[in-house]
Amino acid sequence: MKLPNDYYLKADVVAVARDLIGKVLFTRIDGQVCAGVISETEAYAGETDKASHAYGGRNTERTRVMYEKERDFVCLFMLWDSSSF
Repeated sequence: MKLPNDYYLKADVVAVARDLIGKVLFTRIDGQVCAGVISETEAYAGETDKASHAYGGRNTERTRVMYEKERDFVCLFMLWDSSSF
């Protein structure tokens, strides 16, 4: 089930981050459908969160997306090769 856009605009960012765990993220790359399960999230409350890059209203190239009407979200994929441990 695709989540509606307003799902990501809830005020409780921690609740959203927790709820995303276990959800499946789909994308299409070069015509091939790819998917992965969300296993870890982070939550930052923007200008009021001292851990956020946008804390105190910092509006830089790095934080620009947080101030745009249509927000994107950052997706960081980490691939672990267990043979390297």
